[in-house]
Amino acid sequence: MKIKMDVAPLDVYSSFHCAVSEMEAGHQAWQNKEYEQFVVLLQASAAYLAKALLLAKGESALDEKSLTELVKVINETSDPSHPVYSSILDVLLLDAGGDEKREKLEDVYGEYRSTLVNARKILVSDLGYNDKIWQKLRQLFFTQTGMKQLAVVMLPIFVLLTLPVLIYHYVDPIDNYEIDGQLFWKSKAKVPFSTKSSKRFPVISDNQSREYTIALDSPVNIFLLRLDPVNTIGLTNIEIESIRLLGTGDVLLRQLVFDNSMYWSCDNCIGLENNADTYRMRPTTNDPYLTSSAINQEGVSKIMIRMRAVSKKTFWEWLLGIDKSLEF
Repeated sequence: MKIKMDVAPLDVYSSFHCAVSEMEAGHQAWQNKEYEQFVVLLQASAAYLAKALLLAKGESALDEKSLTELVKVINETSDPSHPVYSSILDVLLLDAGGDEKREKLEDVYGEYRSTLVNARKILVSDLGYNDKIWQKLRQLFFTQTGMKQLAVVMLPIFVLLTLPVLIYHYVDPIDNYEIDGQLFWKSKAKVPFSTKSSKRFPVISDNQSREYTIALDSPVNIFLLRLDPVNTIGLTNIEIESIRLLGTGDVLLRQLVFDNSMYWSCDNCIGLENNADTYRMRPTTNDPYLTSSAINQEGVSKIMIRMRAVSKKTFWEWLLGIDKSLEF
């Protein structure tokens, strides 16, 4: 009988793995009282195990060895009296086609099960497999005591790693920048926005609600408004709370609202939820702007804007204490 290996090229680890697999199949045959098949599978397991041991010792060309040839190699290269090799030989020399007594099979089977365990210990050094390390890992991850020991070490590490992240999200590390906003207006629908009909105003991005007053050189008629609240990237949120149009003597002509009665177009930004009191936006470039629908208001001499600009540092800028300067 020749034992063919399913794994090519043959190596120590795969041979030992096949020995265990054949042993498991043999156990199933034993349970089913298929004793002839059991002997065949047990001998296959022993042949794989013998080849694993011989390969670990430097032997080669074992793939197509018959059981008889394998027994000869074991006798020539190993100590047949050694308990492991003795058990392997007992299995290989069983008469698979004969009427072996069940008691003898049971004795050989019991001895061979111990042999597999002992053979693995022999192979530890040849396979470069550190049993103690893996036993410790199994003890840590698969036992209650080990999990407790692991928790004692891992919990402080987890807290140290997550605490800065939690603080960052809840303390709002703000960068204070003095930046510019710009307000454009046009008096007719077909007239484009231009810098001649605009006013710049300073904006402070300190997460505080502030009111900015834009005084016009002379009263103007406003058909549309365009508000560029900031001229730089790095801001996370802008909240426009109110826009009021005042006439001569600071008379309130109109307060613009942010509900469905008036349309606002958000460009280079993401419009967040809005209501009649506040319009929230998040810039996507350094030139976000908000354009109104038709206003048609005459005699506007002053515009008052209340808004809040937030400039939030990135996590690493905040953690490392980096102060970046914005260019505009």
